[in-house]
Amino acid sequence: MNLITKKLASCVLLLFIVSYTMFSQEGCDQPAPMDIWVTEATTTSIAIEWTPVVNVAEYLVTVIEVVSGDPIETEVVDHTNYEAQQLMPGAEYEFHVTSLCDNGASGGTGVLLAETNIIIVDIVMHLDCHPTHNNPTPTQGPSLY
Repeated sequence: MNLITKKLASCVLLLFIVSYTMFSQEGCDQPAPMDIWVTEATTTSIAIEWTPVVNVAEYLVTVIEVVSGDPIETEVVDHTNYEAQQLMPGAEYEFHVTSLCDNGASGGTGVLLAETNIIIVDIVMHLDCHPTHNNPTPTQGPSLY
């Protein structure tokens, strides 16, 4: 073998070893959690639940802020509910719930879009006005003109 053939053979062998190491973990064929729903939403939190997947002991929950697309929370849980806290009022969030297999591989992912509540407060101002020549003029408070 010449030098180029030896180097090429070692590169191919190295590529095979790296590929085998990266992809040798057995996949996960567990389905996505179904029927994900919101159980409670406040101005700063959203609680969700989902139907358990048979033979799945853990789930990966990722919360993504819709406008920015940034994940804001990621947690592995061993139950079928989750509450995201310290959220922004009136914002939309995606909840991704992924089944995890015993070997740590990811199965299917279910997605739910939810929104925090917003509180609207109406402020009513009363001005004490006395009409003068059919034009109201405020006697106190901010000017109307």
